[in-house]
Amino acid sequence: MKIAFIHPLKHHIYFSMAGALQTENEVVGLFGYYTKDDIVDRVILRTKFHDLAEGYHYDKIDRYVKVSIWIKILFLLYKCSPRFFERFYMLIFQWWCILNLKDMDCIHVLQDYCNIVIRYAKKHHIKIVYEQILAYDVNQFIAEPSDIEHDKKLSNQKENLIAADKVLMASHFVKKSILNRINSKDLERKIQVIPYGASIADFNYHTRTYQKGKKLSLLIVANISKRKGTDYLIKAMEGLQGKAVQLNMIGAPDTGGEILLDKIKHASNINYYGKIPHAEIHKFFNQSDVFVLPSLAEGSSLSVYEAIAAGMPCIVTENVGSVIEDKKDGLIIEAKSSKAIIDAILYFLDNPDEVERMSVNTQKTIKEFSWNEFEKKIGDFYRKIEYEWTGGKNNVS
Repeated sequence: MKIAFIHPLKHHIYFSMAGALQTENEVVGLFGYYTKDDIVDRVILRTKFHDLAEGYHYDKIDRYVKVSIWIKILFLLYKCSPRFFERFYMLIFQWWCILNLKDMDCIHVLQDYCNIVIRYAKKHHIKIVYEQILAYDVNQFIAEPSDIEHDKKLSNQKENLIAADKVLMASHFVKKSILNRINSKDLERKIQVIPYGASIADFNYHTRTYQKGKKLSLLIVANISKRKGTDYLIKAMEGLQGKAVQLNMIGAPDTGGEILLDKIKHASNINYYGKIPHAEIHKFFNQSDVFVLPSLAEGSSLSVYEAIAAGMPCIVTENVGSVIEDKKDGLIIEAKSSKAIIDAILYFLDNPDEVERMSVNTQKTIKEFSWNEFEKKIGDFYRKIEYEWTGGKNNVS
């Protein structure tokens, strides 16, 4: 079976592709940018814009990724000026992918991207594996009014979910969000949940210990927005004034987040660091005691996997879609509740031994949810569907 992994940007699709490469299938990656040491890479990586092209590489898939110099140039233009180049780049990227789908049996695509490619695949009887990254229709959890852009995106997602032959997602929360809105037994049968992971080697695991009376150091790594529950966290920190607790906050304002910045910057128990390159975030994971993410709607937040890899107990809502188990390696709290956040933080302040106990348990958890484990599960997924679609033969047609 010939499979094309397609994505115009960068997400966890490198790991998905690496998983498929563990099978006997023929696999190719079609990405907007990927480092191949070509003339574009050699030029851009020597300029002040080098950060636009860094990180687009994964050793396990190198030999199987196909690139176009012209697509890479368009990608860089888009990254420099999204307002002017986004639509054009996304359109040209998809047509380039279509030109490379000859003899393909299956495409693997991610949510909100490649609608044109998906329609082409459906029309030409190419199997579709579609990943829903984020909860479906996040407005059902945030209570935001709909707008034209949201409705269009939702319409495309619904079309893609129905068109897909298999639908992957990283949490049961995402599955629930879909089935809340789309009542379809056929769609439910197509869904499979495979949690994400973390690159364990990138994080310095150490057991957290906390002594009562000392300052409890909290960490959140997330954009500042209503969806991330930032406003509820700010109110919780206001309610914890005078307590031995300090929040380290990393992340840039997202849509609507700018209005929260003033409160954040004036809070005496919040240290705000803004947006920090991912490679520099590790030190904050090393220095903090407990991770907190009170999101209203996620898919399965990668920052929680990273916190677990670093050994941090986590305070999360069910809507984060995490692999945290309540009272085992963290606390699962009610969404949209500052009081629930306060109660969870006070629990650790009043029960300092629980920080260490849950920290020890995170090491057991992350062994099941590394990117290596994710790749194995994707490999198993493709072996299963290859047999289902081909009956053991080499071609789905």
